[in-house]
Amino acid sequence: MTTGNGTTSAGSGPAGERATVVANLANGMFRLQMTDGREVLAHTALDLRMAFSRLLPGDQVLAELSPFDRTKARICKLLASARQSQHSTPSSIPPQQRELS
Repeated sequence: MTTGNGTTSAGSGPAGERATVVANLANGMFRLQMTDGREVLAHTALDLRMAFSRLLPGDQVLAELSPFDRTKARICKLLASARQSQHSTPSSIPPQQRELS
């Protein structure tokens, strides 16, 4: 598909806006707060669902807004943040005991 200036949009990556997950809703929907302060309803893209990424409130994501309805969006990518450590499940065994076992 070509855009108005003659370039193709098929090879480009997801162009979206940064947003913060505010709440997990039913059926895989999320409420996001965009950088300009408005809240939108969003679902995850298929590749993010296939990777089984767990989104938690407070996570930074890249969201692509719908051109038809500006209150709906699709979450394209989970951005690296300081809260990334919550996504991994740490071992309950202290490091000293792990070395002995």
